[in-house]
Amino acid sequence: MQLKVVFVVVLLILCPLLSLGARYRCYTGTIPGCTCTATYIDYTYKTTLSCNAGVGSVNDLSNTILKTSGYQFDDVIFSAYPNSRFPAKMFDETTVIKRLIIKDSPLLEGFGTNGAAPTGVFTNLGKSLETIVLDNLPKLRDVEYENIGKQLSPTKIKALDDVTETPSDKGSLEAFSENTFKHFLKADFVDLSGNPLSCDCSRLPNNFESEENKILFQGSICSTPASIKGLQYGSTCMHVAYLFGDHYKVEYLERYSV
Repeated sequence: MQLKVVFVVVLLILCPLLSLGARYRCYTGTIPGCTCTATYIDYTYKTTLSCNAGVGSVNDLSNTILKTSGYQFDDVIFSAYPNSRFPAKMFDETTVIKRLIIKDSPLLEGFGTNGAAPTGVFTNLGKSLETIVLDNLPKLRDVEYENIGKQLSPTKIKALDDVTETPSDKGSLEAFSENTFKHFLKADFVDLSGNPLSCDCSRLPNNFESEENKILFQGSICSTPASIKGLQYGSTCMHVAYLFGDHYKVEYLERYSV
């Protein structure tokens, strides 16, 4: 069964007004499989780059995407990406991207190279990237969530560098390390909808249940334990005491009423 994954992280460490000198308009020429649109509405510019299966092979994209050098984009969207991985080198350090969306790509397994210091689609974007959206990537390897943090500047996205707990089903997230949560709590908005989130208190920080977290994780819901399935993530949790094998007892020790 194909699993849908939505993962959005909004980071707070931003360059003031993105003053990186990038040009705020579409590049010259064409990139196969990609369309660039630039609009100016109500005194606001918005530039979007949308790419699909027509981008060709990994090597093809590696060469053609360099036309984005020196330009600034509000959104860069990859949909129906036709390869198992992205090039080891994608965007150079003069490219500015605020939001990167990778979605509906059943063949994608990795964001670039493997290894202790991987490079790939997120490399060189640490100075500008504010939001990452990963949606419906059923073959994506679990380790790739950690590789995002390694590809970006560590001071920009420490939150993803600590994702240590994932379920056996690839492409679905259930819980995160406590250190990861500390960084999430600094964000404006974190969208974990579409993931089988655990609301077991033992897997969450002590200050998990709060009005602030209900807003932070708006749209994300608990999948387990069963007795609180469907409730707003961040609003409540329940202690689960594991006994033997797959059998467990639910202890009603909610710290706050639902």
